[in-house]
Amino acid sequence: MNGMSAAIYSYQDRYRALPGDELDATTLARWGAGAFGGDGNGVLCTGACASPTALKYNAPPDVPAINLETQLFWLHLRLSGFVPGATTGAASMQQPGNAVNGILGVQTTGMGFSSNIICTSNLPDKVAIAVDTQVDDGAAATGGIRGQFQAGPSPDVGAAAATSYAETGTNQYLLCKAL
Repeated sequence: MNGMSAAIYSYQDRYRALPGDELDATTLARWGAGAFGGDGNGVLCTGACASPTALKYNAPPDVPAINLETQLFWLHLRLSGFVPGATTGAASMQQPGNAVNGILGVQTTGMGFSSNIICTSNLPDKVAIAVDTQVDDGAAATGGIRGQFQAGPSPDVGAAAATSYAETGTNQYLLCKAL
């Protein structure tokens, strides 16, 4: 998550915009006809932000068949060279995986955050607790990193974080951090 934060800040330093939301990515034709820009409003969703699909970190590439800023985010980072991966086709907008078969994605709001967040899923309880403890306050519901218990793989981000972590050896968590 810290590496992704560095990539995002580097992109913002270079292009003066948030990846995925950058209006100039299209108007300047920076990366040619295959690149699409966002609306430049600082929020990672396209058009009507009320659309549930437009807000999800875990939306599959091009579903629905529009350019969601949460997916353009990955295309912009890849085209700029800050994140490795495909730069054409559906794979160019696919969220990268993490080391435990989860995904890393971005969205606007969730778990009590009222801004853009980056989330990673399917983290074993010991990993989630260690990350939150080493980087933040170790509490699932507060601080700069928040956790949500997962009942299934790569779930949607809830409105509120978990009340606490439970280390059972089988629990998995979704962690999110404000950008």
